[in-house]
Amino acid sequence: MRVDNNKGQEIPLFRAPLWHLLSFTCLCLLFTFTWHGKGVFSFLPLYRSADTVFLTVIAVNIVLTGYALWGLSLAGEKPLLSVDEIGSAEEWLPNIAIGAAVGIGLIGASIFITKLIPGAHPNAAPDLAHTTSDHALELFMYIFISICEEIRERGYFMRQIVSLTSNISIAVIVQAILFVLMHGFEQGLSGVVVRLVFSIAFGLLTISRRSLLPSIVAHSCINIAAFAAGLL
Repeated sequence: MRVDNNKGQEIPLFRAPLWHLLSFTCLCLLFTFTWHGKGVFSFLPLYRSADTVFLTVIAVNIVLTGYALWGLSLAGEKPLLSVDEIGSAEEWLPNIAIGAAVGIGLIGASIFITKLIPGAHPNAAPDLAHTTSDHALELFMYIFISICEEIRERGYFMRQIVSLTSNISIAVIVQAILFVLMHGFEQGLSGVVVRLVFSIAFGLLTISRRSLLPSIVAHSCINIAAFAAGLL
């Protein structure tokens, strides 16, 4: 199935079984409850060790992303990171440049929003890394999360909503809501607004460029900036 993006371009859709989409959404919300709420992870001594936290986050992202990719395989679809998804070699440089520019712009927007709206900082998190190896693992985690979240939220989830509704605008909003929910609400109203802006921008970027690469680059720039801010 393909849906036109109102610019004369067709967006290829990968429809997984409906039961898979529903179970994927439940898993994402379960993650939100356990990680950000008072669920299972609350009883684990996560904050005693930086590498335990970072490796747990990486493992959870592997599980959720793998589950999304498995759903597509059930429908016999090609991998999300095929040439059709990240673009040909000739398109990589402009997609990377556009993604970096959007990422830098969103970093500036997040600074403006956090000054405009009182509340916790959107990147507030426990300072767990103390050694060089801790910081290296943390940086890898941030970049890895960027890739996994773009594959899941924009590459999988957003397209499932488009395939169900045939409405790109609805899909962009719904995937943005899921993205915000998965990051919890501990970081205040400013954090919610910032992530809502981020996820809408990532969705529109993926659709307009017909590639996951720009949003992966933009997301990575933001997460690297968050890592660098944590070192200050």
